[in-house]
Amino acid sequence: IHRCFRGGIPEGDCKDITLEMGLDIEEAALDGVPLWGIDEDVKKYYDTLVREIVFGAAEMLGAPEGFLDSQLRFYAGLLRAFKYNKSIGEFFLTEVSVLQGCALSQIWANIDGCCWAWEVESKAKVEVGGFIDDKGMRSRIWEEVQKGADASTNYHEISGQTVEPSKSAGWCTDAEKRKAMPKFRFGKEEIGWVRTDKVLGVEHQFCRDKVR
Repeated sequence: IHRCFRGGIPEGDCKDITLEMGLDIEEAALDGVPLWGIDEDVKKYYDTLVREIVFGAAEMLGAPEGFLDSQLRFYAGLLRAFKYNKSIGEFFLTEVSVLQGCALSQIWANIDGCCWAWEVESKAKVEVGGFIDDKGMRSRIWEEVQKGADASTNYHEISGQTVEPSKSAGWCTDAEKRKAMPKFRFGKEEIGWVRTDKVLGVEHQFCRDKVR
């Protein structure tokens, strides 16, 4: 699996991702060459994972047949219903979503994250990072980050997911260079610039006059 998506397995710690990102930001502050990046947010992540896709990817990656079969049988009989106050609607079957409170769902999130990372890296020269449903990319070159954003948009559209531009963030470690460049885009929608952003609970300060 991809080194960035190891949530829920031994030595798969989110601190590794935030440490690597923090060191890259500090390096950019020291050498004066801007670092560009995007932290993206996927709308209703667990609810939009298409099981046929992630289960198929798991099979191709060599997941044990018995485990896949047990998960297929479990979800084949899973019923859902809408609830409003004390009222519950009719139960129905779905082909989309994995249970957010289930520990095994982290496996499907990791598989989806790996596929996303491999696709973005194949289309752009960026450093990707992520943990479960938190994803991001960065590069010293603005154009490469935009290429990564285009690849990410395409990946999510094909896999039935939606990136939330309003909850995503574009950033740069040089405020002046940032002002001179257009905002990153997911498809036709712009991503707002930020000076700080929380990634996996850790607040990063991007502009070099703010970096500690």
